[in-house]
Amino acid sequence: MQRILSLSLLLVLELGAPSQAQYRGREVVPGISTDRIIPGEPYDLAGKRIVFTNWHYIQPGDLDWVNDEGVSVYVHGDEDPNASHFVGKETPRGIRIRARKPEIIGPYDLPYRTILQDGGLYRGWTSSEYLESTDGIHWEKKADLVFDQEPDGVHHVFIDPTAPENERFKAVWTGKLNQEEFAEFREKRPDGWEPRALLHYNETGEVSCIRGSVSPDGI
Repeated sequence: MQRILSLSLLLVLELGAPSQAQYRGREVVPGISTDRIIPGEPYDLAGKRIVFTNWHYIQPGDLDWVNDEGVSVYVHGDEDPNASHFVGKETPRGIRIRARKPEIIGPYDLPYRTILQDGGLYRGWTSSEYLESTDGIHWEKKADLVFDQEPDGVHHVFIDPTAPENERFKAVWTGKLNQEEFAEFREKRPDGWEPRALLHYNETGEVSCIRGSVSPDGI
């Protein structure tokens, strides 16, 4: 059964495949060419003009050591070390990657904490300010942020579409609880904490936590 299946597969391949003379592509191995994209190195890239922005698609090439007859003696043979010659194999030539000339742009007063798009308006936050923009480039400060409790870590803002209007904007940040605060929390929610929060408890006396706040306008 195995021989019959192998023979049938061979017939299908021979009948269905075009002759080698029809191919006008790149030579994959000596004597075999194809016009199809070949996966792996060297990479087939679209277009005739290629701009290299890094060395990712550039074949680094290889090396060989040959004797006077051109026979490789690399890693084998008993040729005298001084009698072998270095030969580069498929080494790239003429490639120059130059750094782009730096441009001075700005200064930008960008909201570095959070930027989000709300309809046709971009909203942004720093640690203490609220800004707005119509294009994401030019920003205008609208207000100073007002916290009931100052964040003890970096805060991030998002819009909760399921929340009521007075809680539409929400902020979260990582913070710390001291021993008294942690004890009070455990009284209210005995099972509402994870052991990972106690990672540095013995060293610092503090518990890691995630804090949050809500706002109707993000300010």
